[in-house]
Amino acid sequence: MARTESRAFDAYFDPTWHGAGAPPRPRPAPFHAETQVPQERYKYFQRPLVEHLNPLSTNVLIAPSTKKEELDDGDARVKDAGTQSTYRESEAQTDPYTPAYVVPEGTDPEVLMLEHLKFGEGLPAGAREVEKIEQARAKRHLEANLPPATDECSLALRRRLLEWQEMKEFNIKQKEIDDAHARRLGLLRRALDERDQDREFMQEQRVDTLRQKRGEVRDRALESIQAQRIKTLRKLSLARGRLSQKEPYSAPTPVSNLTGKDARRRKAGRDIISEYANYSSTQYAPITREGTKLDKDSHIFDVTRVAPHLNGHGLLNQLGDEPPARLTETIVKVPIPQSELPAKTAEDRHAATLRQDLATLTSVLEDERNPQAAADRKEAARLAALPAWSPSKTRVEEKDATPEKETTPEDEELAEAHAYFGNLLENVEQGRQSIRELRDAATTPATAAELSADDDKEARRRAVERGAADSIAGVVASSLLDYLSKELVREEEKEALAQLAKTADIERRAREQAETDRREAEERVKARSDEAS
Repeated sequence: MARTESRAFDAYFDPTWHGAGAPPRPRPAPFHAETQVPQERYKYFQRPLVEHLNPLSTNVLIAPSTKKEELDDGDARVKDAGTQSTYRESEAQTDPYTPAYVVPEGTDPEVLMLEHLKFGEGLPAGAREVEKIEQARAKRHLEANLPPATDECSLALRRRLLEWQEMKEFNIKQKEIDDAHARRLGLLRRALDERDQDREFMQEQRVDTLRQKRGEVRDRALESIQAQRIKTLRKLSLARGRLSQKEPYSAPTPVSNLTGKDARRRKAGRDIISEYANYSSTQYAPITREGTKLDKDSHIFDVTRVAPHLNGHGLLNQLGDEPPARLTETIVKVPIPQSELPAKTAEDRHAATLRQDLATLTSVLEDERNPQAAADRKEAARLAALPAWSPSKTRVEEKDATPEKETTPEDEELAEAHAYFGNLLENVEQGRQSIRELRDAATTPATAAELSADDDKEARRRAVERGAADSIAGVVASSLLDYLSKELVREEEKEALAQLAKTADIERRAREQAETDRREAEERVKARSDEAS
């Protein structure tokens, strides 16, 4: 870099500027410690004169100073600002600088086909990039040599060449897609194989661990059994030795056959074997007065309070002839119909209301079809509401010819008195009815207008009854249709929500599987790249 006349003194005022024509800067003289000693250097080796410190002198040794070799940078006038290389990390790598350019008219250099290549996207160029460059060069050569579209023959030839080039590019693209697909399938196949191998390895590890645990349990059990066997054999050998030294065994006297001091002495040390060997001992038939307490509240099980003491043969025969009713009669409980059970849920209450409305509507329709039956039913209800002494009810009721039990003279007198008063009340009622009929006969007969008014009233009454029946039927039908429509809408919404949830679940599972496959493939590729690096 040449020094300009306008900046002739930059070498003196700018310490970082180095020019080709700058005069050499004077260098400072090197410092030598052994020849040039500072004036106040001795102050660094003094120690304080303090009484309580150690009075011994300190051995101070000065490290020998060696003369270092100075590096001579030479007369270089150029400073490196940065280096662009392929050995740097990809994250810190930058794209090469490309200056602005202008292409002359009529020229199309091939180097412009490489302007889209960047570091990490084609650079540094490999075999694949070179192949693509050759394909682009061939396409460029073909487009440059296409026949002009001047006549029909040239146009057909041009079309065939373009179709051939398009088909060639399509085949190349299809091959790239197939290769990428094959590579992906290979990665997935290797990933699946490795996963299967990992699973088999884990299963083998589990089986080995389980086998080891079971083996340890078996060994511990065998050790315990062996220790128990040795202990039992030792006990048997000791017992056999003691028996060989003693007299022959004689069965001891049972405790139940002992009395007084012998029994108390034997009780102090029980002979369990003799007690269980003798079936007449207290072990099988204990005596309650020897300490066994009766059950709590045992008096409730005393049958003498409710039944006579059976001491004779006659009482036993009477007990057999008169068994209790619960032994001779069979009581079958009729189950309550489902319709009569109390409603617990909203659906049950709705169904009960619907059944009640249907029963009301059915009774109204039956009354319209059979007026005589309706009148009889109303009359029976009216008679049921009358008191028991009413003469009308006494006249309608039928007396049972066979009394349930024998009557006494007092009962006969009461029955005669009841019949007398009943006849008296009946005569009074008949007299009232006769007086009412006479009064009705004495009144003026109804005119034609009154008869027509009565007919109109009857027609209006029938119309009102018919309207009431129709309104009841309409209410029931409308409530039923409303319930059915709401149930239909609810079922449709339920099916739609279920279908939506099912579709969402299927899509979620598909996405999870795709994400899992992608992550596994990435992990495999990353692991292989790490191994390769």
